[in-house]
Amino acid sequence: MKLGQMSSCPAVGIQPESGTRRCSLALISCDSAPENIQHYPGVEILLPLQGSVQLEYSARQITVNQGDLILLSGMHPYRFLKADDVDFYRLRLSLMAFFNLKMPSVYKTEVLHGLPLLLSQDYYCNESLLSRWQSELGLDDHALEELVLDEVCLFLRRQLGPHLKECLMANGGHCQALNGHVVRSLEFIHQNYTCPIGIAEIAEHVRLNKNFLMGLFKKSLGITVLEYLTARRLSRAQKQLLSTDEQVIQVAFSCGFGSVTRFYEVFKQYFGISPLQYRKRHLADPWYRLREGS
Repeated sequence: MKLGQMSSCPAVGIQPESGTRRCSLALISCDSAPENIQHYPGVEILLPLQGSVQLEYSARQITVNQGDLILLSGMHPYRFLKADDVDFYRLRLSLMAFFNLKMPSVYKTEVLHGLPLLLSQDYYCNESLLSRWQSELGLDDHALEELVLDEVCLFLRRQLGPHLKECLMANGGHCQALNGHVVRSLEFIHQNYTCPIGIAEIAEHVRLNKNFLMGLFKKSLGITVLEYLTARRLSRAQKQLLSTDEQVIQVAFSCGFGSVTRFYEVFKQYFGISPLQYRKRHLADPWYRLREGS
């Protein structure tokens, strides 16, 4: 492939999540806040076992203490502001797994709009149950994964049910149901973001006018199509920079960017430094190596 030339990548049809992890659970320990932006194309639940973390998410600062539970959209990038000697479980649900949960749509809509659901309580889900989920998900067994997803759904319904009203009041009330065109757009992006697609291809896939889709997406999720697509690509690029020795140009094209210039431009906007500076700075300290899908 010549320098500056986009790699070809055939469009991928939307298929069920065969071969894709729908759910993952990691126990994370840190004595200081990691600097990298957190981003995941689905939903995250953070459950501190000890200590507390402070997040910057959707233009607000949120403190999550031991015994709290926070449910948020990984599609809205966030960063840790503070984390002092904290151990917490991070449960990640893929977008499709979240859509398929048998829960009232109001839960899903709130989260996908970028409104965090924070429960300040001693939650029912104890450490032994979380540890079992982690072990079962590590076996890569579809049937066990299905059982864990069922238990996660029941757990969320148990915890959010009695507290939904206060969560909604804190977040400004109910939202309208997420539009089906937006859902299909998210699916298409998730399957094809490493290809050189843009808003035109996404709009064509969901059979909407490009300008109409952009307005609908922004209204539904609070971020633009391009912001989400760029954040998804940057998340992958961030991981590749720290976990491979690929040249920056290779990282740029493999993550779907159409030019190295554009990659450098948006990377510096998000991280404040160039991709090469980011790699050198963070690989010098082992703490900054991304962990288990971060």
